[in-house]
Parts: sequence; structure tokens; C-alpha cells
Amino acid sequence: MLASDVCELLGAYVLELGKQKSLTVTAGPIGQLAREQIELERLPPVPKVQLLARDTSVAEVALKIEHVHRDMKSLMHEIGLMKGDIAELREECIRNGRVAIFQEKELRLRSGSLDEVQRRVSDCKARLDVLDARRDGNYNAYNSFEAVSRELTELVELKRKFREVDRRLRLSAYFFCGSVLAWAIVLVVL
Repeated sequence: MLASDVCELLGAYVLELGKQKSLTVTAGPIGQLAREQIELERLPPVPKVQLLARDTSVAEVALKIEHVHRDMKSLMHEIGLMKGDIAELREECIRNGRVAIFQEKELRLRSGSLDEVQRRVSDCKARLDVLDARRDGNYNAYNSFEAVSRELTELVELKRKFREVDRRLRLSAYFFCGSVLAWAIVLVVL
């Protein structure tokens, strides 16, 4: 069976199907073939001519070209879909890279802040050890915040007492200087 015979049979089948079911095919290659067949029925019949061997090979080559063209279109469509998938994967990789960088920065920041807290605690402990060493050398006295609070309260009381003594001492110094000045004036006037 020749390619032209197949095309004629397919066109006749589509027309017959369209007449029986009142089918209107508007899209796709079958619809186009049906429309072309309807247009050909309107034309006056052409006498059938026997195809030459060259004509059959041309028809076969044309069919093969159409198949290759259709395969190329489907491959191009698949390539387009793959490009979209690759773009999505690339975006996902970029997002994952950003998340990894963010997590790494957070880890560095946390470890840095922990190191800073450790340094500050050891510095405060060293200061308290120096204060405690002046008194009685009890290094286990500051195991809680209450102990530290008591010690700080004691230091504040001591500081308050020193201020009071300083104020009294200055007042006494002012009175002494005033009395010396009064004696000096009395001695000069007499």
C-alpha cells in the first residue's frame, strides 16, 4: 500500500466519521486533514494517475521528513521543559547555598558570642578572686549570685563609710583653716 493510498483512506475515514457523528474537528493535524478533504470534495474529481516509482519514493521521503519534523518538535518541547527544570534546580541550589552560608554565619556568631561570655565570666571571676584574696582567700565563697550580691553590698557600705569620713575630714580641715586665718588676722591687727 502506498503512502498516498494511506492518506486517502485516512481522509475518507475522517470524513465518514464526521458525517456519522456530526463531528467537527477544528484543531490538530487530523482536523486540518479533514478540512482539506472537505475542500477537495468540493473540487471536481481529478482522473487517477498511476504513480511512478519516483513519485512513491518522494512521498515516502516526505512522510519520513514529516516524522522527523514531528520528532524534532517533540524533542524541542522536551528540551524546553528540561531547561525549565534545570533553571528550577539552579535556583534551588542557589537558595540552598544561601541557607548554608546563613547557617555558617549564625554558627560563627554563636560561637563568638559564647567565647565573649566565657571571657567576661573569667575576667569577673579573676577580679572577684583578687578581692577575695585580700580578705581570707576563700575562693569557693562566690558560687551563687546571692554570695556575690552580699559581697557587693558590703563593698557599697564600705564605700559609703569612706565618703562619710572624707566629708567629716574636709569639714574639719575647713574649720582648722578658718581658725588659723582668724588667728592670723587677730595677730596682724593687734
